[in-house]
Amino acid sequence: RNFAFLFLFFSLTAIGVRLEERIEETAHWEVMKVSARLEELQEAKSTSTSIIETLLPRHVVEMVSSGVSPIAEYFDGVTVMFTDIKGFTAMSAKMQPQEVIDLLNTMYSMFDEIVINWQVYKVEVIGDAYFLSAGCPARPEV
Repeated sequence: RNFAFLFLFFSLTAIGVRLEERIEETAHWEVMKVSARLEELQEAKSTSTSIIETLLPRHVVEMVSSGVSPIAEYFDGVTVMFTDIKGFTAMSAKMQPQEVIDLLNTMYSMFDEIVINWQVYKVEVIGDAYFLSAGCPARPEV
């Protein structure tokens, strides 16, 4: 009878120890999964912040980050320019890839020079489209 009790006691102790090890192992892997997911989320947040910073003027990004909503400002004499090369797709289909790159690089380099010299804000460049604004500076701090 004592033998059966001892056998049962040691068996249950061994099962308990193994169960505890398994729980610790599972917890470790769950922590690793959560950590990896947090890193992915941080990377996604960093990427979205970078995208926003390329699309909006710095003072607007700061307003968005601080929770200001809605963001609406009025300026006299604002100019918004959107360029698009008419027939670009058909034209580029007849050109060598390097020729397309050279054409866009030449055109956008000229636009970029204007942006720098005239303190214009370049909003976005996508393919053959160029989008910029002028006359909407950051408000002075009060």
